[in-house]
Amino acid sequence: MTTKNFRPLKDVAHGHWEFLMQHFGLGEYLRFKKFEGPCPLCSTDAKSTRFRFTDRFGYGDYFCSKCGAGDGIGLLMKYQGCDFKKLVADIHEALGTDAKALPTKALPTDTSCKPQESDERARKNLVRVWEEAKPIQPGDAADRYLSSRYLGMPEYPAAMRLHPGLKYFDEPNKKELGKFPTLLSIFRHPAGPAVTLHRTYLTEKGEKAPVPKVKKMMSPVRPMAGGAVRLFDPQGDCLAVAEGIETALAVRRLTRSKANPDGCPVWAATSASLLMTMKVPESVKKVWIFADLDVDIPDQPNQINGQRAAKRLSERLVAEGKEVVLYRPDSVEEDFHDVYLRTHVLVAA
Repeated sequence: MTTKNFRPLKDVAHGHWEFLMQHFGLGEYLRFKKFEGPCPLCSTDAKSTRFRFTDRFGYGDYFCSKCGAGDGIGLLMKYQGCDFKKLVADIHEALGTDAKALPTKALPTDTSCKPQESDERARKNLVRVWEEAKPIQPGDAADRYLSSRYLGMPEYPAAMRLHPGLKYFDEPNKKELGKFPTLLSIFRHPAGPAVTLHRTYLTEKGEKAPVPKVKKMMSPVRPMAGGAVRLFDPQGDCLAVAEGIETALAVRRLTRSKANPDGCPVWAATSASLLMTMKVPESVKKVWIFADLDVDIPDQPNQINGQRAAKRLSERLVAEGKEVVLYRPDSVEEDFHDVYLRTHVLVAA
């Protein structure tokens, strides 16, 4: 390698931090550019207002009133608890750049802050909320909501529960808007431990709650990359994966057959960026990917959308020796919940 071909990692990643934050499971923190929010490294309270991701100079610049200031490289090393060499390989894979053209010696970045998996308080909060919730029952708010989406079922996955009354905090306006019945879905690390809870705020009638953002994530207690909401675990060597939870439930119905009346086991990534990083068990040999067909945004070439994420996941799984089938909806701005409604519900009506 000659000196003229050498590019520091921070230069390779320069200008790509919106993409990289999403890729490494930190997409939710991109909204903290114009106002402060909880820090992905040190906050245990969703109401915290100590962190801002400014990306002011294109290097993933951020500031936390407790952790201090830093760049995206330092943020990812702390968040993932990895060394610089591992991050080099990960960023190379994400951007499709030449890893040999990146330095292998660590930049002078402080990594003294422990990753989130050491945050016992956040973990206890997650466990408390999950234990306060109960399995979904016929006629409760969660069942009414899912049934209204034509996704009701006699028995719901153990990965989903209903919390009787969870507080909703409006971060931008820094105020609590009340308590609402909340559909919870547990998101797990590839190794199995719980990482966070996906929340869908509802009314007692099973309608979407009158709040600014109906669907939210609790602050994760460890990195989300690679994980999923494991709705139905594989019983054989086949697994279906989708982006959204409701889309995944629709996929379960779409894959019913005489040979498999229950449908294919399915996991949900909850976002495009996390779909791209999802890891499947070694026992799974066949993966069916059900992509969302999002609109490409011309002035945001690095934006991760459904089809790009699905394509990257497909390429990685094929390289791992998996048999992969990639499905896409016929129409732009559709997901497979839309496909299910169009091909089954409306036809039946």
